[in-house]
Amino acid sequence: MTPTHEDYEQGLTRAWPAAQAVWSPSTRLHAPTVHAAAGPDGVETGEDRPGSALAWLDLSTMSVHVDTGVMAALGLGVQDCLAVLAHEVGHHVLAPGDMTTAARVAARVRHALVDRDDLVPDVANLWLDLVINDELAHRRGIDVTRVLAPHGPRQGVSTVFATYLRCLELLGRTPLGSLVEPGQAAESEARVMARVARVHARRLVKGAEGFAALVRPLLPEPRQSRAPVVPQGCRGVAGLRRLPDGLVGDASLVAPVVHPVLDPEVMGGSVRTRPEEPRPPSPPTRPGDTQRFEPADLYAVARALGVEADERAVAAHYYRELAAPYLVPFRDPRPRRRSEPVPGALETWELGEDLTEIDWTATVLASPVVVPGVTTRRRLEEEHPGGDPRRVPMDLDLYLDSSGSMPDPAHVLSPVAVAGTILALSALRAGGHVQATTWSGRDQIATTNGFTRDAEAVMRAVVAFFGGATSFPLPLLERTHLRAGGGARTTRPCHIAVVSDAGATSMVDDVGDAGGDDGTGAAPLGHQAVGTAERALVAAGGGGTLLLNCHEATLAGLRLPAGYETVLMTTMDDVVSRSRELSRRTWRRGG
Repeated sequence: MTPTHEDYEQGLTRAWPAAQAVWSPSTRLHAPTVHAAAGPDGVETGEDRPGSALAWLDLSTMSVHVDTGVMAALGLGVQDCLAVLAHEVGHHVLAPGDMTTAARVAARVRHALVDRDDLVPDVANLWLDLVINDELAHRRGIDVTRVLAPHGPRQGVSTVFATYLRCLELLGRTPLGSLVEPGQAAESEARVMARVARVHARRLVKGAEGFAALVRPLLPEPRQSRAPVVPQGCRGVAGLRRLPDGLVGDASLVAPVVHPVLDPEVMGGSVRTRPEEPRPPSPPTRPGDTQRFEPADLYAVARALGVEADERAVAAHYYRELAAPYLVPFRDPRPRRRSEPVPGALETWELGEDLTEIDWTATVLASPVVVPGVTTRRRLEEEHPGGDPRRVPMDLDLYLDSSGSMPDPAHVLSPVAVAGTILALSALRAGGHVQATTWSGRDQIATTNGFTRDAEAVMRAVVAFFGGATSFPLPLLERTHLRAGGGARTTRPCHIAVVSDAGATSMVDDVGDAGGDDGTGAAPLGHQAVGTAERALVAAGGGGTLLLNCHEATLAGLRLPAGYETVLMTTMDDVVSRSRELSRRTWRRGG
């Protein structure tokens, strides 16, 4: 007789303390959330409920979820509740344990699968399940075979899952055919998989890449089979609502994958390798390194983890994390007060004291007859604490070139977005307001529409992309700085920064050539002698900088607005160092 939902619920409640104690007496999690079978309309209430999942761990609340409808469909009994719960607690304690490890595992699995991003969640979870199930059976005394094969050896499963089950047979030293019918699994791969599970059980990220490389040839082609690679069962972790930190800038996530049969740790003495000289640890990667974890990689990992964020939001997260080490330091919220001396009270000047301390005016006023030590007076000096020194942080009006010559910041590392992020977030950290504008052709602008302290709004403008023509938004610059009440500008001084290449010459499109078209020296019709960019620089009152991606030889032939400092950036290291230098020069203040 199939147990009812109430039977499962009672069994799960009774098994919950033991499931936690399997891992440690100190393990404490929320009581599991038990989901009933879907109703007639196929809908069952509850957030973060993966479809057709037996159980999962919600990483946002660190709570275990179990679907009793799936338990019944799989033929599991109340006696299997302990194994189901212990496995899910293992996702919290052992694999992956936290959001960052889950993301790193997904990144390495994706790199090993090469072209099968759609299967990253399944393969990553299968690796984590393998580690947990081996630990439960080998060291914790929990039999997971009934959960994996409740009706005897599995038939009609994918080659990948059959190989996974055969691997568990080898690890548990159970007879051939205990979990899967003989002939379905790839025997050689199953034996190597068992080695990987034992060798890299405590190095989940390293083991994940080898596991994925091993199963990649076993995966069906996208159009070859509609059967699931991994059947109904545990869906690992869910509930990730934001991207974890710590992935950006880590080149190890895109390092070449070592297949397990070439890994000496896995294969032992069967792999012949030449002895290598011991090498020092690799230094942390910099944005200028050729091998890097790109914004597109982060977006793919986000999709694999189920994070609901579009590629622009993921790109904003990428550049904020990348720029964090290069921002100006936080300013002292309590600056030192400056005191000043003020004249104090009068007292008698005694014999033997310094003659220069006598206040002769006060002495004569006290008595026309000067008697040293009696009528002589000295003025005390006191310190008067001054008020808090007022700091006026400079605002930033930022313009980022997004024409066809620039890369899309959501796909590959963009020098323009790196520079813009360092400048904008430094200005915000120093207490200033930022207007960020990404521009391309006419009417192709993404802007914050005024100065703001909202970092998210600023980053949305920074990572926008058009890829069109090149036409600097002079009307916006004019409205911001030259029209009364038209640009939502504050009264503070403002620094104008433009990140571009040779396209910066469009900043002087409203200025006539020197000498005029008719040789009279007058500006042509419709043009000005002094352009908007130059007049806005004066009105802003905080100076201006052109950060240009070009060489000295190219710069000599460019027609640029007067008054702006020109900074050349030809490599990514230049972008970082010069953006950082400009930020510190403009917004760093002594405390």
